Amino acid sequence: MPEKRVMSPLPGMPESEAEKVEVVSSKEQWSVYSLNDGTTIQIKPTLTEVWRFSGLFDPEGNPIYQTKAILVQTVSSPPDLRKKG
Repeated sequence: MPEKRVMSPLPGMPESEAEKVEVVSSKEQWSVYSLNDGTTIQIKPTLTEVWRFSGLFDPEGNPIYQTKAILVQTVSSPPDLRKKG
């Protein structure tokens, strides 16, 4: 049986019942940023929880979801910026 809880979809909105939805597949891609000091930063969000609100819909009729995610990051800097020793 899916986990359920009562929570607010956004601050200031009334609370509504939500059901936890399992992620069955994902395709997580890195966003890559090159900085003017030669550093490259890669980031990607990774979902940890997804909740679907009962009876709440956006203007196109899609159910309202709330997600929780972490942001994974890698950094690659040139040798002159790295800690010595």
